[in-house]
Amino acid sequence: MEPFDVKTKEEWETLLNGLSNKVKMAASLTDKDGNIILTKGNRYPLCAKIRENKGSLTFICSQTNRAMLVEVMGTMRPVVDLCEAGLCRMVVPIIAQGKMAGMVTACGVAIEGEEIDEFLIAKQAELSEDEVAELARLTPICKEEDIERVANHLFKEIND
Repeated sequence: MEPFDVKTKEEWETLLNGLSNKVKMAASLTDKDGNIILTKGNRYPLCAKIRENKGSLTFICSQTNRAMLVEVMGTMRPVVDLCEAGLCRMVVPIIAQGKMAGMVTACGVAIEGEEIDEFLIAKQAELSEDEVAELARLTPICKEEDIERVANHLFKEIND
C-alpha cells in the first residue's frame, strides 16, 4: 500500500495545502520509508537554510525524521516533537489495511516556550550565530497543543 492507494494526487495536494495554511509550516506527503512524494507550502528562512546544507540536513532533519518514523511505526499514532534544532515537526501516519502506507509531515515553526538551538544550527549549517539569530526571529511561534490538535484531527480525517 502507498498513499496514492488511499487518496488521489489531487486530494493529497488539497490536504497538504490546507494543512500548510493551518499550521504555518511546509507540509509533505511521504511514503512509508519517509521519502518525500509531495510538498506544499513554503519553508521559513531558518528551516530553508538548514535544509540547503548537506551537513545540517543530515544531522538535524534526517536524524529527527528517522527517530520520529520509528516512533510512529511503533504507535501508529501522530507525533509532534522538536527536531535537533528545536523547531517543531509533526508526523501523522497514513494507515491502510492495518499497515502504514505513508505519512503526512509538517515542520519549521518554533514552539512557544522552547528554545531554538542557535549554536547547533550555526555549527551544522556553517552559518554565524548572528545569522542564525536573525533567521530565528523570522520564524513564527506556535503553541504545541495547537499543532497536536491539528495532528490528531488530521489523523482521524485520513484514517477514518
